[in-house]
Amino acid sequence: MGLETHRRFSCIKCSNCGFCCKKWDIYLSKDDIRKLVRLEYPLKKFLSFNPYPVMKMEGKEKACVFLDDNNLCVLHRKHGYKSKPISCRRYPKTVDSPMKGKHDYFFYRFSGKLVTRDVLVGLLENLKDAGIGDFFTSFLGSLRRIESQPGRYVDIFNFDDSRNGKAGRLRDSIKKVRLRIWSRKVRRKDIDDLKALGGGVFEAGRFVGKMQEMIRKNRLLYPDLPSKLLRFFFILRVMEHHPETEELLEFFLRFSRRYA
Repeated sequence: MGLETHRRFSCIKCSNCGFCCKKWDIYLSKDDIRKLVRLEYPLKKFLSFNPYPVMKMEGKEKACVFLDDNNLCVLHRKHGYKSKPISCRRYPKTVDSPMKGKHDYFFYRFSGKLVTRDVLVGLLENLKDAGIGDFFTSFLGSLRRIESQPGRYVDIFNFDDSRNGKAGRLRDSIKKVRLRIWSRKVRRKDIDDLKALGGGVFEAGRFVGKMQEMIRKNRLLYPDLPSKLLRFFFILRVMEHHPETEELLEFFLRFSRRYA
């Protein structure tokens, strides 16, 4: 149901018709989901996917799970106006959709899961003590851990750090088809450019820190960033020199734009 349809209805004086809480996707931001979890609502109570996080709808009228029998919002009644998702609070003026609006609507995709930037930033932290040639193997292990998580939505509050993926879709990726596909996507010129970066001073902690900063500042808004990073780390294994951090980051941005 489009926004133009919503605008035919006046919500200045609410008549408790429940129209705004039925039959349309109420998109949930990262902050919306965390807020509901802090209020002790389990993910299975309210979270659905289409394919991004949306409020779960139920019944013949496909009504929001927090809409009561009197067409009133349970969240509003129990926890106040600010407890409601931002889409609900803005309705009908603006209805945000994924990939637009505030940055916390953005989620990364990997292996059928939606991953928050906070998880990805945390996994990159593991590379700060690794050598440039070890980035690929280390990050591959991190992606296996994402793949092994039980739910489709992976955030810092439900990420089980003790889980180690042993099989799954990544099991044969090093030896078989996928790396050959990745290497075809990476042009020969990319590898030549990488080798030509020179013999400057590379420090893993500084490089990873800069990459984490770019993610936090929305400079790497690619839904498939985890897979893109893995391809990038794969071609880093051919490095013959340690470049300057800024040169390597510039190369990564060119790589990202080319394979967006």
